[in-house]
Amino acid sequence: MTTRFIAVLYLLLAGFVAFGLSACGAQPSPPSELVASQPPAVTLPPADSPTALPSATPTDLPTETPAPPPTATPFPSVPPTPTPTPNPLALVSAETALVFSGPGPAYLLLASYSQGIALEAIGRSADGAWLVIEIPPDQPGWVASAEVKTDLEVLALEQMEIPATPLPTPTRIPVPSVTYTVKMYSPLPSMPAKEVIAMRIGGLLPFEEVTFQLLLDGQGKKVQKTANQFGEVEAHYVKEYFPPGSYRIYLYRANGNMVELKLVVK
Repeated sequence: MTTRFIAVLYLLLAGFVAFGLSACGAQPSPPSELVASQPPAVTLPPADSPTALPSATPTDLPTETPAPPPTATPFPSVPPTPTPTPNPLALVSAETALVFSGPGPAYLLLASYSQGIALEAIGRSADGAWLVIEIPPDQPGWVASAEVKTDLEVLALEQMEIPATPLPTPTRIPVPSVTYTVKMYSPLPSMPAKEVIAMRIGGLLPFEEVTFQLLLDGQGKKVQKTANQFGEVEAHYVKEYFPPGSYRIYLYRANGNMVELKLVVK
């Protein structure tokens, strides 16, 4: 920078001198020492050429493999539930059918069914004289074949084992007795009262369940009754249907015993 400054200064001085000489009309020759010498050329260092960045090599993206569709899992086949074969029905044909814990009145009386009731037969005795039915709750009971009708041959049912005869109870069983009185009675207030025979059976256990049958001309309907707290039950019959005479009564007790009573109407 100093060399350029000096060269410029020389040029300015030479210019002033030349101007002064021209003003005086002289044509001086430029002194040799005033000839401006060119300043040395300044060589600038070459600019660093930019380093080329390495070109990025494209990387192939992984090809996405499509997932296979889900395979439906088959449900295990469930075998159909076999429909149970219903047991044959036994229709009560008698007015009342008594059901015991075994084949006969020597066993406990379990239940009684009126005419027209359908029972489910599950077995029979060896000779077919007794049917085994099912009574609630899932308890077998024995009923006389003569008191029911079945939609299947009795001997086609399964033969059942006869249970052991129950031991007699040591409790004293009162002896039933039957009496009657004649009085006016009406079942409803709106009905006229009639002369009736008020039959009373005593000597039962308090609140004992009994079934009795009064025979008139060899026939009679079985009636279920519950004894009162004094061990008595009462039934009413229209007197005009009972002429004087002796009548038989069959009493079936809760312990399975059957008692025959006699009613004498005067």
